[in-house]
Amino acid sequence: MEAVKLKKLSNPGTASYDTVAAAMKDPLILAKLQFYMALARTFTPFLKKYQTDEPVLPFLQKDLTELMMKIHPSIKGAELRVLEFRRECMQGLCSIIRKVQDKSPFKYLTVRQMVCLDPSVMYRDPERCRKHMKGLVQRFLQDTQLTDTSAGDVILQHFDSFLSLESRKLWCFCKKLLILSYGQATVERGFSINKEDNIKEDTVVTRRLVCDYITQHGGVTQVPLSKALLESVARARTRYRAHLKTERKKREAKSQALKRKEAEDCLQELKVKRRRIQEVCEGLARDADRLAEEAERKAGNRMADLISRSNLLRRGHKEKLTELAVLDKDIAAPSEELRS
Repeated sequence: MEAVKLKKLSNPGTASYDTVAAAMKDPLILAKLQFYMALARTFTPFLKKYQTDEPVLPFLQKDLTELMMKIHPSIKGAELRVLEFRRECMQGLCSIIRKVQDKSPFKYLTVRQMVCLDPSVMYRDPERCRKHMKGLVQRFLQDTQLTDTSAGDVILQHFDSFLSLESRKLWCFCKKLLILSYGQATVERGFSINKEDNIKEDTVVTRRLVCDYITQHGGVTQVPLSKALLESVARARTRYRAHLKTERKKREAKSQALKRKEAEDCLQELKVKRRRIQEVCEGLARDADRLAEEAERKAGNRMADLISRSNLLRRGHKEKLTELAVLDKDIAAPSEELRS
């Protein structure tokens, strides 16, 4: 930054440089960075604990409540600039709390009642646990997850006596509750901070190449800053934008190909439908002509009957011709579009 100010280096004019330059002009940038780091340190233990397949749902209510209490905003008197910064922090914290409340399963009564399986709560407040267990049993009875009310009574009796390990029915019921913990754990593992497996293959390969290159030269400080390397870094943003543009073109081409395939399939269906109607139309015309010829050789009621049937077929023939005309219009539009 200083070199650019002193005209020793030219301004690269990249978005990254502009972002860093704007941040350096902000007198509260260190406080803001510390604020973000504090939030990350607060959330990391919670995320590591609950990004798992372990049955941890009974402890979610307590831990989530403690987490939100930790980040609950507070403010004290200070100068105007600091107050403005704190106001922005408060808004951010409030948004985070609302998002956590909206996205977490904490809003479901069943999840909140499962705190009764937390041993510490069972020890401190057994009456509360009895109440929650009763609510869970009633919920399972309503959802027909339990066969009858007698099974629910047995579960409540054993739970009241803290004999869960001796009761087969209560243990089966607890297993049904504990499997609720699995939820989206498998799906969300792609975003997990516990494992670094949420990056694409190209990124993994590139990181490996960079690490190998650094190791080859004996460490980060030993890597030679050649002219080619500096030029490559300077053009990195441009290459990234070009890559995004290329990927966007690929997606657009794929979308266009998909639309063309759908149009071709639709056109083929219309052509098949037209061919069938054409065959029916020709059959009606042949039958009408045949009946008319037979009527010429007959007399009386028989002739009238044949003429009536022939006229009926001709009306059907006209209706099919109308359908063919409509289909021809429907076929003409996509055909012209595909040719263009």
